[in-house]
Amino acid sequence: MPSWIKRRLLLLCAAAAALPVFAQDPAAAYPKRPIRVVIGYSAGGGSDIVPRLVLERVAAKWGQPFIVENRPGASGHIATEIVFKAVPDGYTLLSVPPAFATTPFLFGPLPFDPDALVPITVFVSQANLLVAHPGRMPDVHTFQDLVAAAKARPGALNYGSAGNGGSQHLSMELLKMLAGLQITHVPYKGGAVVTGMLAGDVDCGFYTVGGLLPHIKSGRLRALAVGGAQRNPALPDVPTFDELLP
Repeated sequence: MPSWIKRRLLLLCAAAAALPVFAQDPAAAYPKRPIRVVIGYSAGGGSDIVPRLVLERVAAKWGQPFIVENRPGASGHIATEIVFKAVPDGYTLLSVPPAFATTPFLFGPLPFDPDALVPITVFVSQANLLVAHPGRMPDVHTFQDLVAAAKARPGALNYGSAGNGGSQHLSMELLKMLAGLQITHVPYKGGAVVTGMLAGDVDCGFYTVGGLLPHIKSGRLRALAVGGAQRNPALPDVPTFDELLP
């Protein structure tokens, strides 16, 4: 299996005219005022925390703050439309995960042109992690256990993701196809999926390693498999999907 369970967090701007500003010397004319950054996911998840940390460092260097605004929903569609309608002057930026790339296929005709948004940089690239809730699935300790449980009760289990069309959703659907599983999808709005998984509202779920690692260490969630060509250094005992589904 290819190393398909990864996500990249992108920062985009409203028009091509704004692209050069990130390449300029911070002492140059840009930025002259605070910069608005619209994030397509709710506060608290990796898609929110990572850009905030990076932008905090950039703001200290540039001397201008970034005003972060969370507008979750529709796999980043809502946030994208807000930025698309903004003045294309480089002062309204968009931060989105990979679900942005699937938006045209999920929603059909859109009120914005994705090609009008110019990529600026990649914040981070990290693997997704498949986990199970120990309380709901006490007998599931490995990926093979999950497969057995799902096949024993087709359609009875469910899984959470950060939203329709996101990397976790598509990854799990591909996994279901490859392993011949019937597991019901429960979409959340961004980082809210972590809250749902911790509360035991779903049997299992996909999210980023960074977003789930503290809960794996505490024992509140159980790691079953991780994306990537090699095992994650933070979870050396957790096998990759490449190992499990060659």
